[in-house]
Parts: sequence; structure tokens; C-alpha cells
Amino acid sequence: MIGNFELLKNTGLNITTNIYSGSPYTAQGGPATTQYVGMTGTVNGSRLPWTYRLDLVLDRNFVKEIKKSDNEEPFRLNINVYLRATNLFNQLNLLGVYPGTGSWKDDGFLASAQNQNAIQNQLNVQSYIDYYTLAIQNPGNLSAPRTLRFGIRVDF
Repeated sequence: MIGNFELLKNTGLNITTNIYSGSPYTAQGGPATTQYVGMTGTVNGSRLPWTYRLDLVLDRNFVKEIKKSDNEEPFRLNINVYLRATNLFNQLNLLGVYPGTGSWKDDGFLASAQNQNAIQNQLNVQSYIDYYTLAIQNPGNLSAPRTLRFGIRVDF
């Protein structure tokens, strides 16, 4: 205790961790096109890599009593100050992949020999490749990056 200030009074720390062995998926024999390319291996025979996430919440409660007059009951104000960190170590966790390549950002369409003619017939080949690359990079295939939130909650 420092004077009348107790250092850890009304302070909380919550740590949550998730470790996951990865979801199964069925690998395909090549990039998905207009025709079925077939699977390699067995149904759900491939797995995503392990994922790991650590979340942390540090908070502190402060109570303030406000009196309007001496003969009234005091009004109680609860103030909670918190810091919340999700994915504290900023892990790049794969949540999904393209079954033809096993990659989160490449479905194999641009590298496939059967699609080269269609790609070369575009008005601007490099522009087509760039836009296609952007379009297939699905943000849902990756976990959210580290986020820090600072907040104040007031209850009365």
C-alpha cells in the first residue's frame, strides 16, 4: 500500500489462449476451373496448420460516491478502465486455403497451363493478373491481426 492508494485493489487480469490443431479439408488435383479436377488423397485427408491465439484483458475499477446533500443517500458511480489485447503475439493463423494449392492467397488459376490462353487474350494482361490476385486474397482465410482497445465504462 502506498499512502491510501492500494496498488492492485479492484484490478483484474484475464488471459485466454486458444490452440487449435487445424481444420481438415479435401485437397484437389489442381486449380478450380469450370470443370471438376478431382481430389487427391481422401475426403478431409489434408489439414490446415495449427493455430494459436492469446488474448488479454487488464482492467481497474474505481468507485466514486457523489453526495447531493448531507441527508441524502450518496449516488454511486462505477468507472471501469480497461485495456483489451486480442491476438497479442500477432500470430498469422490460417483459417482457410484453396484446395487446389493448399495456399491461402493463390488458387492456382494464373499458373495453370490450361488457363494461359484465356489470360493472354485479356486487353491488359498485367492488369488482369494484378486484379485477379487481389480478388482471390480472401481476408477470411486469415485470422485477425493484433488489436488493442482502450476503453472506459461508466455504470451508475
